[in-house]
Amino acid sequence: MNNDPDKDSSLRAAAEAQLVATPAETQARPMSDLLHELQVHQIELEMQNETLRKTELALAESRDRYLDLYEFAPVGYLTLSAESVIEAINLTGARLLGAERSALLHHRFAAFIVPEERDLWLRRFQQIKARGEAASVELAMLRGDGSLFQAQLDCVPQEVIRSGIPGGGAGGTAIRIALTDITARKRAEDALRQNMKDLKESQRIAHVGSWRLDVASNQVVWTEELYKMYGFDPSLPPPPYTEHMKLFTPESWERLSTALAHTRETGIPYTLELETVRNDDSNGWMWVQGEIEVDSAGKTVGLWGAAQDITERKRAEKNLFDLAERYRLANKATNDVIWDWDVIQDTQRWNEAGTAVFGWTEIVQHPVSAHWWGERIHPDDAERVHESFFHVVNNPVLDVWHDEYRFRKADGAYAEVMDRGYVLRDESGKAFRMIGAMQNITEHKQAEIEIKSLNRNLEERVRQRTADLETTNQLLTRAKIQAEAANIAKSAFLANMSHEIRTPMNGIIGMANILRREGVTPQQAKRLDTIDASARHLLSVINDVLDLSKIEAGKLTLEEAPVVLSSLLANVESILAERVKTKGLHLLIETGNLPTNLLGDPTRLQQALLNYATNAVKFTETGTVTLRALKQEETADSVTVRFEVQDTGIGITPESMARLFSAFEQADNSMTRKYGGTGLGLAITRRLAELMGGKVGADSTPGVGSTFWFSVKLSKREEAAAATQEASVDAEAEIRQRYAGQRILVVDDEPINLEIVLIQLEEIDLLVDTAVDGAEAVEMARKNRYAAIFMDMQMPKLNGVDATRQIRQLPGYQHIPIIAMTANAFAEDKALCLAAGMNDFLLKPFNPDELFAILLREVSRPDG
Repeated sequence: MNNDPDKDSSLRAAAEAQLVATPAETQARPMSDLLHELQVHQIELEMQNETLRKTELALAESRDRYLDLYEFAPVGYLTLSAESVIEAINLTGARLLGAERSALLHHRFAAFIVPEERDLWLRRFQQIKARGEAASVELAMLRGDGSLFQAQLDCVPQEVIRSGIPGGGAGGTAIRIALTDITARKRAEDALRQNMKDLKESQRIAHVGSWRLDVASNQVVWTEELYKMYGFDPSLPPPPYTEHMKLFTPESWERLSTALAHTRETGIPYTLELETVRNDDSNGWMWVQGEIEVDSAGKTVGLWGAAQDITERKRAEKNLFDLAERYRLANKATNDVIWDWDVIQDTQRWNEAGTAVFGWTEIVQHPVSAHWWGERIHPDDAERVHESFFHVVNNPVLDVWHDEYRFRKADGAYAEVMDRGYVLRDESGKAFRMIGAMQNITEHKQAEIEIKSLNRNLEERVRQRTADLETTNQLLTRAKIQAEAANIAKSAFLANMSHEIRTPMNGIIGMANILRREGVTPQQAKRLDTIDASARHLLSVINDVLDLSKIEAGKLTLEEAPVVLSSLLANVESILAERVKTKGLHLLIETGNLPTNLLGDPTRLQQALLNYATNAVKFTETGTVTLRALKQEETADSVTVRFEVQDTGIGITPESMARLFSAFEQADNSMTRKYGGTGLGLAITRRLAELMGGKVGADSTPGVGSTFWFSVKLSKREEAAAATQEASVDAEAEIRQRYAGQRILVVDDEPINLEIVLIQLEEIDLLVDTAVDGAEAVEMARKNRYAAIFMDMQMPKLNGVDATRQIRQLPGYQHIPIIAMTANAFAEDKALCLAAGMNDFLLKPFNPDELFAILLREVSRPDG
């Protein structure tokens, strides 16, 4: 209890006042209770006062700490007015600006920014005020002593600080700034940028590869660059580790082996420069670095490292002195002016030729703009050269400039020069240097003028000569066109003659076959054989003429089909069997060990061999005729086969041998009267052999016999199967048994040919309709359903090709066999028929067996 009398009296007074203010029931309370309650309130007030006092002390302490932090912070703090005037700044800020605080206050902040960047600062300052958003800017600033430093300004509008709401700024908004000296950081960044630039350039120039060796398996893995260094194929695995010693010279391999062993034992990486042996046995140099690779238990599991090709560097080091000396002498001896222009400083340097050729001093320090363009280049050339020069300098994608102009020498005279420069650029594409060479071409230009003067009449002579040549070319072109037209006319004539001859021959051979099938006496049969033999002899003559004309016109195309040489020889033997038997000769077949997987044109091979064999039988009265097929040469892709036909005939004299393989020639023209023949067979064989990559030849002794041979080159495929022979089938019997009663349409405008086919088909129990032109054939196909159609090609109204196209459009006729029946024997005629939708090709004249075989083959097809 407090015994202070003043305090007791004040308590009583308070108690009495309370009694007056309280209701009557309260006044009845004892005075002692009231005094106690007031004492309690007094204690609470004193405790509150103490807390307030401590709070004020803490606040003062905190303010002092804040002032210390503010004043001595590592960052300068400033407050700028809306007019960019410094209103407040801490001591760090004053130190950074290099002035007393009193000298800074109420001064414009822009005065401490370098002049080149003040506009940037003012623009950013206005943007920060207008947007009311914090921003950062980097500027170059000036201290009070004039020194420079790089600064970062982190700016916050005062409205943002107060409200925490961006965008609240107005025209009177003040700015708070944190000012940081970033000079050291900028230097570090510049150094890093330069290092990165150097690294990037070195990576561009250097070829760096890497490798890894697995200790357990001794297997090595290379990167692609390492393959390039050694010249190995990247698609193949690298050489095994046991063969790596071959990749280095003995001395280098010994050093590498020692380093590898040491690295395995100690774990210390190694770095070496080693001489290598590349895949092409050339030597090079390589920088290698290796380290160990360990597992979680610390066991060495691999070695890995990097390698760089330093061959060029080694060579450069070896030859550096010689190269520098040669360059110095060359630069001194050359008559070309070598110049070097520093774009940034706008200065130039020249070699000694500048003095020797043009009278210049070696070093020219005048600015290019004043010295070069204003004084050196001829006024009439200056504008053009200036434009071309700076077009290259200011274009980042261009590197080379060149021009010719007149340049003033030291004595005031002008020289004709040819100038060329190469631009060096920094990583941004800006030019910083240009190196070039200028050559005095005055004498060359004068020589050009003299040459033009001496040869003024030459151009006229050349024009006249050109005109003469053009006239000659026109005549040659006209002659070529005429020759081509004559060749076309010749082909058309031969095709027409073939058609005109084959058509009646078809009637002759066809009627002879029909008469024989109807039954004749032995004498009549003999006469029919004579007719048939004569017709077929005439047909062989026509075929020879056509084949030769096609070969000469370049229209003979060879097939590529499976070739079985044993079957080919058997076919020839079968064809000659009757003639050989009639003459009492022996026909022998000899073959070597021949492959079966060959590709070629079996039809033309048989034709060439048959030409030889027919002649051998023709000119041999007694003895033997031997057919041989021998392997002459074999590669992975082809086989060269030599065919021989040896006889014991009359032989050929040496003087006649030279004419053997010429068209329309025989060894002795008198033979034609005795043996017959056109003299085309050997010529055709020679042309066929040459088309098949081979040659022909013959050896003969009069009265003893002859050996004729030819070679061909046949391609070879592993998957090529041997050609199979079609099983011998009696087509006539098959048709009678399987297709009797089927309806067939025959279309031909020749009555005789139409009658022959009609008779032959009806004899095998087929129902036959006929049409005399293509239009009638289309109409009949529209009305009837036919199992097959024989279609002549050349007919009035509508030819066979167009008729076939129309029939193919009729319902149900997409797959009905349509067989061309024509006397045109050229390959393009067959191709035209097949392209129109025909299924097969029957060449006139034909015998019944050929007719029945083709019909059976086509109607037997699954889609027929």
